[in-house]
Amino acid sequence: MTPRRVKAPLRGIIAATALAGALALTGCGSESWSGSAGTAAVVDGDRIATQDVMVAAQQINEQFKPDTPLTTTTALNYLVVAPAYIAVAEKNGIPTSAAAARTQLTSVPDPNDETVRLLQVNDVATVISQWGQSQQTQAKATEVQKEIVAAIDKQQISLNPRFGTFDKSQFAIKAAAPNWISKTVPAATATPTEDTTGS
Repeated sequence: MTPRRVKAPLRGIIAATALAGALALTGCGSESWSGSAGTAAVVDGDRIATQDVMVAAQQINEQFKPDTPLTTTTALNYLVVAPAYIAVAEKNGIPTSAAAARTQLTSVPDPNDETVRLLQVNDVATVISQWGQSQQTQAKATEVQKEIVAAIDKQQISLNPRFGTFDKSQFAIKAAAPNWISKTVPAATATPTEDTTGS
């Protein structure tokens, strides 16, 4: 199996760099959908509301004005893995304060909890990336990354089918095909032509 990199969630949006080191992971996708209307995902029993995810994406875009705006689906992707990132960070002494994250939102007067959580995850990923760039802390970075991978693998994730499925082997949401796209293409049917030869 080809090793994969765990990437900083908001790379390209608020200038976090990819986490150093390659980590292999085996795992299944998300659990069957068990949420209610207005729910984007349920992670270990905790509900993530679709509206809250939409607001978080909007607030990140308002604050950082990225060239490629953060989408609702991408924001949801990061919120799904946020509990694993934050728990491992706290265990390893990585700063992950919600209060500190809020100070980055100077253009958003009333950020919601999901917006703050996105920044917390990004802060954790940035620290691990920095550790990976130093010989003195590379081993620690690799150890923490492995802990994050294991934590994500243990999560019980139920994703609203409108967003797709969460693929743990890629740490990513796989988008569902729109209902209007046919799974099979009907065979072409010959169209009769009018005989104009007079025969």
